[in-house]
Amino acid sequence: MNEQVNMFNTKEEVEKNETLNDKNTIQVTNAKFVDSEETNYNLLFNGYDELYAITYSSSISFIPVIAEKFKKCEIIFGNSTVLDSSLEYICAFQSKIKEGIIKTISSNKSKEKIISLISDDSLTFYISRSTKSHEKIYILKNSSTNDSRVIIGSANLSYIAFNGIQREQFVVFNNDDKAFNYYFNNFNIFKFSCDTALTKAEISNMKRNIPINDIIPSLLLNEKQITINNNKSNDIAFTTDVRNLARKYKSVMPSTLNKSKFILKPENNNKIKLDIKKLYNDEKEKRLVYPQLNLNYDNNTAFLNDKQLDLNNINSENITNTLKFFDTFFNNFDSIAAGDVKNAKRNYFLLANWFFASPFFAYLRYHEFTNGGSLVNFPIYAVCYGASNGGKTMFAKMLSKMLSGKDIPIKNGNNFKKTEIFALKDLIHGIPIIFDEVPQSKFKEHGEELIKYDELEIQNMNLTYPAILMTSNDIKCVKQELVKRVFSCPINISIDRILANNNTKIIRTGISKITNDFYNEYLKRMFPIVNQMVEKIKTDNEYNPDIFFESSKVIRDIFKEYLGYIPDYAEVATRDGDYYSSKITCQNLIQKLKTAWKLERNNFEINIKENRLIYTAPDHNKATYLSNEIPGGLEFDPKYSGNKVSLNLDAAKRLCNIDFNFTLKDKLKFRK
Repeated sequence: MNEQVNMFNTKEEVEKNETLNDKNTIQVTNAKFVDSEETNYNLLFNGYDELYAITYSSSISFIPVIAEKFKKCEIIFGNSTVLDSSLEYICAFQSKIKEGIIKTISSNKSKEKIISLISDDSLTFYISRSTKSHEKIYILKNSSTNDSRVIIGSANLSYIAFNGIQREQFVVFNNDDKAFNYYFNNFNIFKFSCDTALTKAEISNMKRNIPINDIIPSLLLNEKQITINNNKSNDIAFTTDVRNLARKYKSVMPSTLNKSKFILKPENNNKIKLDIKKLYNDEKEKRLVYPQLNLNYDNNTAFLNDKQLDLNNINSENITNTLKFFDTFFNNFDSIAAGDVKNAKRNYFLLANWFFASPFFAYLRYHEFTNGGSLVNFPIYAVCYGASNGGKTMFAKMLSKMLSGKDIPIKNGNNFKKTEIFALKDLIHGIPIIFDEVPQSKFKEHGEELIKYDELEIQNMNLTYPAILMTSNDIKCVKQELVKRVFSCPINISIDRILANNNTKIIRTGISKITNDFYNEYLKRMFPIVNQMVEKIKTDNEYNPDIFFESSKVIRDIFKEYLGYIPDYAEVATRDGDYYSSKITCQNLIQKLKTAWKLERNNFEINIKENRLIYTAPDHNKATYLSNEIPGGLEFDPKYSGNKVSLNLDAAKRLCNIDFNFTLKDKLKFRK
């Protein structure tokens, strides 16, 4: 996955015996500089009624904004970062482009207009077959006046590129016949080697609101035989979605792919198309187990497994019953659990708040990213850790049922791997993926890298990816450099095993009766809030969104309306106070230091001059256990030597709310 985030591709090297010489030619356009000016995409495209564009990547949702400006619009997609010469990669790329186009058209406010443009051939999409293209070219013409404009440079046809969000180069040729004829001729030559993206049958289905579930690559719908050069490439970085889909397609490709060149004939494509449909059917079966929640922000609607949720006709009795059970689950801790029960209730509520808000994260993170904001405002990873028998697994199951209304299987923590997570993200939209009892070793091997590079999904234009919740009895703490990218939820209680066993059947029965009516009510109230947040993100550079504050207020309001009261643990939450502060992420450390200071004060040393708090543990195991709780970093500046653990004194005081001063009584006691 690092291929997506490295600035320098170290894998791209000159092959053995290959030298850089004039055998490998490149096309150069000689031009003269006239002047430079500031403008915007409207002024660039206004005054013309024909557009011929080549783009190698795109924010698909930006295309309808552009296409509606023209009577005739042709767009070719060619992407050097996803095109290998092998058939499975060509098919995967074409499928993903088609999927994006279909999904955008289906959910766009201008759906009828766009379908009409495509139906009468005013708007046509083409997908590159095996020609690698990194070009960004926009050829404009006014059919009445014959005015022309050619735009070349670095900008893809995307919202980010044409809205001044990132640095781009735009070179413009106005009414230059040589430039127009040259680029228009090249466009048509390239178009000849491309496939039309959408068939008339697919467009007809969109007109009738029939879901297109089987995305057959355009290459396999071609009416003429095509020669495929099957040259493997090792120096191309593939986007995750296309790479994963290509792996699936490879299993259904014919054995002729072993040849360097072969003929793909239309009459021989039926088997491949049938096998691809079988792949889609298999995916559908899996989605019955792993539901998909898709949110449409244009009209504040939600779809679970492609069925629209009725947010205006919600069963009030079900909401009341769900919240009563939720509150009972919390209150049971008073009689069956030992430890800091009050703190555990609060942390579980914070986790529920994160869980319910998480389906909005992908959308909000995208707008933060495109408007120069901070992604850490919406942490898509959460870790709920602590000793066994703290109720973590059962609580996670309850949250999942409250959100989806379905019994979604929880993944075994030993399967917490990058490959497994990427595969699940293809299947699951919106609803958090839960990994239970993740070992420290798996978290260190896979989790830390995933958390560090959590912007990968945004780069791949995925706006439906789910959050990840890990429960663990093994993880001790989250590293300092990760704490703002992951919500840490320590649970410091232990439930009596006999009482827990007696309580389990009651809890499971209660969970089985939970519906998603509470979450439907929550979505209905959150949609306008999230849309307002996005508008502020777009328009106010000083705005720092707090989804946790807004979400907790909505949950409190629903409690008040349906139960008549708000539980003590459901206090309003804030991002900085409840999700990122050291007092939250280091709760285990705080408790251990407080206990040690109370019971083993003679094992502490205070070095005022060096501003250090030094604790000598009774044995090496306890020292190791304590050191595992301390996040690295400048705030605590931890140091270890044998059984001694040393911390920054000021940080320890602030963390534990203890002065760490020895009284006269302490000193006399130590002398004895």
